[in-house]
Amino acid sequence: MSITLDNPPDETISDLAFSPSGNYIAASSWDGTARIWELNDTFTNQQYKFKASEKQEAITRIAWDPDGSKLYYGTTEAKIKSLDNVSGKTDEIANLAPCGRISGLKYSEVTGGLIAATARGYIILVFPDKSEPKLIFDPNASKTGASSMADLSIINIAVGQNYLFFIGNHTTPKPDLSPTDQVFYSGNLAPANGIFEVKPVNHQLTSQLMALAVSQDDQEWVIGSITGQIEYKSENDTETKVEKGHRNDTTKDMYAVNCLAFSPERPFIASGGGDSSIIFISPRNKRFKAIKGNGKTPTAIAFSYTNGALAIATGYDYSQGSSAYYKSKEQNAPEIIIKKLTQTDYV
Repeated sequence: MSITLDNPPDETISDLAFSPSGNYIAASSWDGTARIWELNDTFTNQQYKFKASEKQEAITRIAWDPDGSKLYYGTTEAKIKSLDNVSGKTDEIANLAPCGRISGLKYSEVTGGLIAATARGYIILVFPDKSEPKLIFDPNASKTGASSMADLSIINIAVGQNYLFFIGNHTTPKPDLSPTDQVFYSGNLAPANGIFEVKPVNHQLTSQLMALAVSQDDQEWVIGSITGQIEYKSENDTETKVEKGHRNDTTKDMYAVNCLAFSPERPFIASGGGDSSIIFISPRNKRFKAIKGNGKTPTAIAFSYTNGALAIATGYDYSQGSSAYYKSKEQNAPEIIIKKLTQTDYV
């Protein structure tokens, strides 16, 4: 069973997020809007609530306050703002220019603030009460042990209970790309010595990393690459497992992993790829299955915190180039589907 949300954005959806409490789903878009819908308990009815609009800025990432009272969003101009889920009013929380556009945004309960990552490699703790933001990772600072990452661009982040994970790439071309050149790091957000330090996470993927997700207890993670492969680590496993993901062994076609999500309710992963499919993975059972899409590319996905639902945003795959987009703009209009998962969906 599934429903399609009314009043979707006009341009590609960059992020989706269910509220930790209450039945709210939010979406951000490259059209400069962040939107909130309210759903019923069975995810069969919807009500469009609020929209925040930014002029000449795209909204790249969103994150909920734990009580669902506010939606936070980051923009291409490095601003962090809030959208009140009661009044519909917006407020600027921080301006992180010139750190680059916001490429990752998550609320961290252990820090009591928002973890914001930027396209220029910075990670900053932003406080909803507008206190002075705190720089916790500087790619140019040798004291972090990351002086070799001065050319780092962070693609996205994931936050569990105590740990931050992030992926990125080097903006300076390197002749022979190897796993050590791929940026996949983690760090404890509540260290005993009070100093945030990052360490590389061992993985096997050799092509550019595109998406990641982590379980709420920090014990399981999943990453996806531009060539369609998916790698995950399950709880208590010493070795990771790599799936072919969004690759076709027969035609040798490879489609990027655009988005990943980890269910808060059970050890269960969803992946959306450039082949229009959604892949479900059970990391502990080492099983996965693919569900063919509607011809549109998933650009963002998110699990609900309760009652087993998956939100899927589809739209245009920009890897195909802008000219193809304008030729088929109507066909690739953004859409958000809320799918109520059943026992047959789980693998």
